[in-house]
Amino acid sequence: MRAGVLAPRCIFSDNMEQAMTRETDIFVIGTGPAGMTAARTAKRKRPDLSVTAIRREPSNVPCALPYALSGAIAVDSYVKNEAALMGDIGIDVLDGEVARILPDGRKVVLKDGREYVYGKLIAAPGAEPV
Repeated sequence: MRAGVLAPRCIFSDNMEQAMTRETDIFVIGTGPAGMTAARTAKRKRPDLSVTAIRREPSNVPCALPYALSGAIAVDSYVKNEAALMGDIGIDVLDGEVARILPDGRKVVLKDGREYVYGKLIAAPGAEPV
């Protein structure tokens, strides 16, 4: 386990059914430009904190795309997806969608049932063009 990452812990409900809840210092919803910048900045400023980001689907970061398409640079060398850009500095990237945010409990529940307890929440879900 990496330094600064909290281990998953088990939380027991009143009926003693076991549910796995993971903990993270900072939970980021969205890995577009705003979410990725927030996650990377938080990790750079506070490398001791665990940062988890969630994305609906993998995508590539397009900042070098014009150069790659023109042949000026090799695509494999410069175009990375957000998981590679964040994973290389210790940010956990999840695939999935948020079903509920429970601010009183500082908890995010994903559509697949996974739960994350967070210290700080950053919501940067992006937008759809109209």
